[in-house]
Amino acid sequence: MNNYYVQFLGELKDDQKIQQRFADHYNKWCDIVNDHIEKWNLEFDKQWTGKPIEDYLENAEYQKWMMDHYTALLREVKMDQDSVLNYEIDCYCQLHGIGKDGELKGKRINFVLRKG
Repeated sequence: MNNYYVQFLGELKDDQKIQQRFADHYNKWCDIVNDHIEKWNLEFDKQWTGKPIEDYLENAEYQKWMMDHYTALLREVKMDQDSVLNYEIDCYCQLHGIGKDGELKGKRINFVLRKG
């Protein structure tokens, strides 16, 4: 059995309150976005005119399609900010938190899963 753990990254990675805030936001975001992924995949496949795709993770057009949809949904459902952090989607469709004010301003947090 594989065990995984969360490794926080960025300048805010050691702030436990920010870690918790980010993790809570991330979980809410996943609940929202997961309801849309199947529809977006079907829409992409319907409009795709190129060769059949063997690996979607290696297809730049698909990655851009999903990033654009993630970003638009993040704004649409107003999950792009809270009172402490702004949130954005990177080119790998991963959520990042960015401090809004004071000593947090511009500092980032995100995480990766590590096997171990």
